[in-house]
This record gives sequence, structure tokens and C-alpha cells, in this order.
Amino acid sequence: RVMERRSARAASRAGNGDTTHSRSKPKPSRSSKVKGGVAGWVSAARPKTLTAATVPFLVGSALATTGGGEARWMEATCALVGYFLIQIGTNLVNDACDFVRGADTEDRAGPRRVTQSGVFSPRAVHIAGVTCFALAALAMCPAVALRGAPMARLVVAACCAGYAYTGGPLPLGYHGLGDVTVIAFFGFVATYGMARVHHDGTSADGSGGSSWERNGPLIVASAQVGSLATSLLAVNNLRDARTDARCGKNTLCVLLGEGFGRWEITFLVFAPFLLLPYWAWEGARRLGVSMFPSVASALPAATAPLASWVAREAWRLRVGDAGFNGTLSAAAALHLLFGSALALGLALDGVTWRD
Repeated sequence: RVMERRSARAASRAGNGDTTHSRSKPKPSRSSKVKGGVAGWVSAARPKTLTAATVPFLVGSALATTGGGEARWMEATCALVGYFLIQIGTNLVNDACDFVRGADTEDRAGPRRVTQSGVFSPRAVHIAGVTCFALAALAMCPAVALRGAPMARLVVAACCAGYAYTGGPLPLGYHGLGDVTVIAFFGFVATYGMARVHHDGTSADGSGGSSWERNGPLIVASAQVGSLATSLLAVNNLRDARTDARCGKNTLCVLLGEGFGRWEITFLVFAPFLLLPYWAWEGARRLGVSMFPSVASALPAATAPLASWVAREAWRLRVGDAGFNGTLSAAAALHLLFGSALALGLALDGVTWRD
């Protein structure tokens, strides 16, 4: 009778869809939308997110080299390759780890991932991601040789942060730290790092200097770049808030609510525009005049309509709506267009990081 009761309970669980005892490992679902081979790896790299590496290169280089500053384009180009590899490595580790942790499921609204679709195994994708970090360190060697230990520390920290975003025993993205990680590393660290590749950070008398007059342009530009980079993550997190909550991925949107997620996106896409007047003030300060018609203040402002559209969509769409995928593409375009306009404006203004 005991065996009969156990069999009945097992049958009841199966009939009610209870898979508690068989849910030890998520199963990939094959999808014709995700291809294997080279196309699969390109998809896994998420090319649209590579603006997060491109924009710091453009803005950091403009800050360091305009107005007659030092230019080290060979080392900077190698560093850009390193930036791309760090971003791709982060994406691959995220692809594998999110699937293993149960974040990428059948009802996920975002684009299907290669691990989720069963195109590649979690182990293969994870190894590919770690390999990208190793190749990134190799690509950064010319910059490290030029600038020494400080640059080496930046490279190590960036690779570790990229891996720890969703990998390791305490994934940052699962504990509400993803947003601050992105703005720190794809804003301040990446922009500062690229400026440092071109210029060693010392003034004419050999001192490093730390005054606002000296570092203000770099701080403001990094904040603008990082804010828009983080908006991509915020859009992604708002879209996936409910599926993230079910698997214990505690993003800020999950922890603080969907309303916070919408306000966060709104703030992140508009904050860079609020900082644009700084460039007119900086130009006037450097030239010793009362007013300066800054191109760096005016040119990025042309992207404001796109920022408004992203913010409107964040409030219009419901959590889980696949329409967020289009919003994510628009946020990536905003990041690239604003950053490119800012870099061009800085070049035309002749505003440079160093005195």
C-alpha cells in the first residue's frame, strides 16, 4: 500500500506539471531562428552591443589628442580590439551562465541565445568567452608596454568585471550590481583607459595633477558615455523583469520594481544631454572668454529625438513585450550616434584632456 501511495503521488505530480525532482538542469530548445557555425558565433557575440566598446574609443581618443595632444594610434587600435574582445567575452559568458542559471527560458521575450537554443553547449560557449578575455589581454599588451602597471591593472579589472557580470560564485548582474558595473567600466574605465593610452596623464612639469580643471572633461565625457551604455542594460532588464524574478536574477528592476526601471531608462537617456552645456563652459574657460559656441554642446543635441523615443517606449511597452527588442536597438543607435557626435564636436572645439 505504501508503494501504491508513492506511485499515486508521483503520477499526480506529473499530471500537474510538477518537475521539482527533474529540474536539475535546464534543457536547450532547438530553434530554427538561431543558426550554427560562424553565423551562430556572430549571433552570440551580439554585434549591436559593440557600441559599448566603440564609443569610449572615439571619445577617449578625442579628449586626449585634439588640440595638439599626443596620438598613439597603433596602441589605441590594439586597445580597441581588446575592448571588442572584452565585450564579446562578457556576452558569451552571459549567454552560457544565464542559461545554466535558468534565466534564458522558453518564455523569454528577448532574442534567442545560442545556448538556450541548443546550437552550442554551455561549456563550449563558456570556454569561448574565457578565451576572448585571454585574447583581450593579449591585444592590450602594446598599451600595457607603453603605459605600464596602471594600464595592466585596468585590463585585469575589466576582464574580471566582464566575467563576474554573470559568471562566478557571486554574479554581479544577479545581485543588483550590473548597472553600476556597466557605467563604471564601459563609461569611466574604458574612456579613461583610452585617453591614457594616448597620453600618460602627466602635465608639462611631470606631475599627474588631479584638479577639476584638468580632469573635468574626462569625468563629464565618461559619465555621458557610461550613462548611455547603461541604458542598454536597463532596457534589457525591464523587458526581462518577470522572467528574471522567477529565476532569482535580482536586477535593480526586479529589486526596486518596474516603475523604477522605467524611470531609470528615462534618466539614463536624458542625463547626457543635461551635461552638454559643460562643453561650452569648458571651452570658454580654456580660451578665457565669456562665451564659447561649442560644437560638442550642439552636435550631440541632434540625437535628442531618438532619446525621447526610447524613453516613450520604456513607458508604453509592458514588461515582457517583444517590442523592447526594437527599443534596445534604438538605445544602441543612440549610444553610437551621441558618442560619435560628441567625439567630433570635441575634435572641432579643440578641447583636450591635458593642459
